[in-house]
Amino acid sequence: AAPDSDAVEKANQFTAGEQWQEVVSLAESTPTRSAELNYLYGTALAHLERWPQAHAAFEEGQRAQPNDERFPVELAGVDFKQKHFADATSHLRTALRLNPKDTYANEFLATLYFLQNNLEGALKYWNRVNKPKIANVLVDPKPRLNPALLDHAFTFAPASTLQLSDFLASQTRVRGLGVFSSYNFGLKAREDGQYDLLFRNHENNGFGSNKWMALLNIFHDLPELT
Repeated sequence: AAPDSDAVEKANQFTAGEQWQEVVSLAESTPTRSAELNYLYGTALAHLERWPQAHAAFEEGQRAQPNDERFPVELAGVDFKQKHFADATSHLRTALRLNPKDTYANEFLATLYFLQNNLEGALKYWNRVNKPKIANVLVDPKPRLNPALLDHAFTFAPASTLQLSDFLASQTRVRGLGVFSSYNFGLKAREDGQYDLLFRNHENNGFGSNKWMALLNIFHDLPELT
């Protein structure tokens, strides 16, 4: 049995009752803290918003149990609260190397990339948990281009999960149209947990010499994509 097994049992009881200060006092009065007690200690400190001390407790627990994915996940949470996004990202990548199927870590990392306007990175990890769900595809402003041609360039659709492969293919097709001087895709969160996909664009003056040039611009990349 661990030397602090009694302390861990009491700390778990305090944690169940959300008695965070009691957990802290117990952990700090224990001469040698195990990884498990440090986990409970760090959790209590985080609830008390004592971020530097919580970070130190989780780091100590991670040194004792480097293969326990809980510690990098919790370290990421503390870093996120302090707006240390790069450090939080690094910890989450560590956690996912230990357990690639961790739903919480995948969604957390995806959200971090989304907040940093890295949609490609966000989709990579969101797709692992079958997200994000797209409710609508919005175009701003509405271009002069024939809507059917633009729709064909988009390989995703409303009421579906936006896959990274479809996002990358759509970027390639839109670029192949050759009619937008600049454009970008963005996600707008909705209250129902879904997202609207927004295509912002700035259209060139004109779209080739005729509709056949437009069609050629669309389809010339298809053999390569196939």
